[in-house]
Amino acid sequence: MKEHNFSEYFDYYISKTGEMPIAEALDRGKQEVVKLVNELDDGQWRYAYDEGKWSIGRLLYHMLDTERIMCYRALSFARGQQTTLPGYDHDLFAEGVDLERSTRQLFLQEYEHMRNGTALMFQGFSVDQLEKVAYFNDLHIGVRQMARLIVGHEQHHLEILRTRYL
Repeated sequence: MKEHNFSEYFDYYISKTGEMPIAEALDRGKQEVVKLVNELDDGQWRYAYDEGKWSIGRLLYHMLDTERIMCYRALSFARGQQTTLPGYDHDLFAEGVDLERSTRQLFLQEYEHMRNGTALMFQGFSVDQLEKVAYFNDLHIGVRQMARLIVGHEQHHLEILRTRYL
């Protein structure tokens, strides 16, 4: 297993949360995403700003998929997982989104349930569990920092949405 300081790979995302308490950052991110999605129409949901780029819908589902995967990873290591978990192919996942079935309305329902569950899961971890280290994709990061990674990853993509799509 290759040892890395999380900041070598994850600091860009984690730094986007600043000093804000994680529960507040998760809630603020949720409010921002819900507002943005509620303002989209169906044409925007399917819009990609260039050939080969994800549509807004696929990008938002990428954020949701990443949160699910990060939560699984955090849960695994907080509960005592010892082995390294594999990475995932985010392009494959995004291309697998069926935008006919995965509508804005369904996304909003999934997203709000996921984010509420994410906040509750991290709230339920003990201090010792939050201090454990997660190993995946040949990198490592503290379980506590994974909540910040989720929020920072989301903020990164919201910036892309605002500057390249909307």
